[in-house]
Amino acid sequence: MLLLTTYFVIQYLVFQTGILEYITFLIGPLVYLVFLNRVHTISVLLIKWIIIVFLFLTIIILFRIPGFYDILNWLTQVFISRSQEHTSSSIRGVSLLTPEPSYFAFPLILLLSIIDLKLEEENIKSLKKYRLVLFFIALVTKSALVFFYLIFYLLGKYLSRYSLNLFKIKFSTKNIVIGISLIVILLMPFLFLRNSRPVQVAENVYKSVSKGDMFGLLFRESSGSTRFIINTLGVISIQKEPFGWGIGEFKYNFFKAGNTKFKEVIKKHEVLRAFYYNDNPVKTQTYLTNLTGDIGIFSLPLFLFIIISIYKAKGETRGGIKWVIPLMLIIVQGQMSNPAIWIILAILNSNKFDTTTDTITPTKNHIQ
Repeated sequence: MLLLTTYFVIQYLVFQTGILEYITFLIGPLVYLVFLNRVHTISVLLIKWIIIVFLFLTIIILFRIPGFYDILNWLTQVFISRSQEHTSSSIRGVSLLTPEPSYFAFPLILLLSIIDLKLEEENIKSLKKYRLVLFFIALVTKSALVFFYLIFYLLGKYLSRYSLNLFKIKFSTKNIVIGISLIVILLMPFLFLRNSRPVQVAENVYKSVSKGDMFGLLFRESSGSTRFIINTLGVISIQKEPFGWGIGEFKYNFFKAGNTKFKEVIKKHEVLRAFYYNDNPVKTQTYLTNLTGDIGIFSLPLFLFIIISIYKAKGETRGGIKWVIPLMLIIVQGQMSNPAIWIILAILNSNKFDTTTDTITPTKNHIQ
């Protein structure tokens, strides 16, 4: 934050630009500081009501409940940019007060993380059924990104108890049930939602691998590759501008960051070519790639902070979180102003979650 502020002050004094983007960059770190070691203050009742609201919206969209469905569509068109009519019949599923279904990935992981923490720390068993509700909503979004994050979170959580050493896995009944559950979740879109983005992405990847044409996947899977290409350009732009293009400036120079081969890809790409030929700005899809494109090597401390946070994270629940943090902040999608990502990062780094007492209350397991 100090480096970012210093960079901004110098930039503003010289060019009088970057103030809005600077404020946007500060939102995440400030949210992180607010929630660090305060995650236990999040009310269980609040979490339950949020999930109930999500479920209510999902039912409205799935069954197109008269009156409620029309009001919901009107609200999204007025208050949400790039909004479309809510539907669950197309290849994209339920969109919950967001421009597209993929945005549900962030509240999904945040809510699952808090539920797991509350189950671990306070043993609130009633929360387990809300976890199943979230799985159901994740499925009906039919979003590849939502599904991708969910699998990584569950897989990381399961493997963390073995410190990623598969040879230590004991074939107990519980472990077998967990393993089967993961496989079932993985297969659900292929069994019940053949017309969905997870299935479409999997088929596109399979076609590219079978033909030995992974480069062609950039064009075959244009939605996902847009994120990959623009995020990559944000990172490799350090080669041309090691000190950054300026806060808020990379989006105007993204096509200059790549080499000749990247430019040819952009010119032919279904999504990016319109931005290139019309000279329209394009932001990267994650916080860190945006930051790198804007301030260059001065983003390195935050990269190191993320890496150290992941390395030091312990425990089953945090094992799941640390697998999705890189996806959210570096690789796939995690918008600059998205607070959910930073709350998840605060959970990852919090020392304890229940600070209401300094003593440990013995449980039945402890006594045994």
